[in-house]
Amino acid sequence: MKVEIKNVTGSTANKWLLWELKKEAGVKEGDIVEGKFNPNNKAVDFSTGTSECVAWLGETCEEVKD
Repeated sequence: MKVEIKNVTGSTANKWLLWELKKEAGVKEGDIVEGKFNPNNKAVDFSTGTSECVAWLGETCEEVKD
């Protein structure tokens, strides 16, 4: 699944989660990443270099339709 990293809900908690992604893995808002979607918890797992990352659909990312 391709997703765009962004603060979908505008919440402060999501702002901090996105800050962590940027700090730890260099992933920033607006980046498009491809990962594996887990429908049980709406998590999108993806890798950047040596970092394993997660974003939550509808919270810290939204699906990119081709």
